[in-house]
Amino acid sequence: MSYIWTTKDKRKIPIAEMTNSHLLNALRMVSNEIVDIEDAERFFYHPVWGPHGDMATYYAEQEVDRMLNKLPTLLFWEEILGKEAEKRKLAPLPIKERFKFPEIENIEYPECGGMIVKLEKAKK
Repeated sequence: MSYIWTTKDKRKIPIAEMTNSHLLNALRMVSNEIVDIEDAERFFYHPVWGPHGDMATYYAEQEVDRMLNKLPTLLFWEEILGKEAEKRKLAPLPIKERFKFPEIENIEYPECGGMIVKLEKAKK
């Protein structure tokens, strides 16, 4: 089956006719978007770093839902582009590292209803 890639300037190119650099850059772009979506979802559900308050939660949830709706399409393209890169024996370009949350030493909940987070000091 032949798949058609649409460029950012709306040109249509069969995957098999993409240059090696275009193929690898498209694969990296798709993989980076997947990492961004997974990080956004992790951030949203994190008890400390996620949104606080009704409106913040509402709008963050809308954005995460919008991003998650794109995920199946991105995973599809990652597989298709990855198979083409393998067929051409191309090594994929490096992608973004997942976001790492700071380590939390402890959390205090003062009587005022807020939250105090004590971060672990960076080890040298």
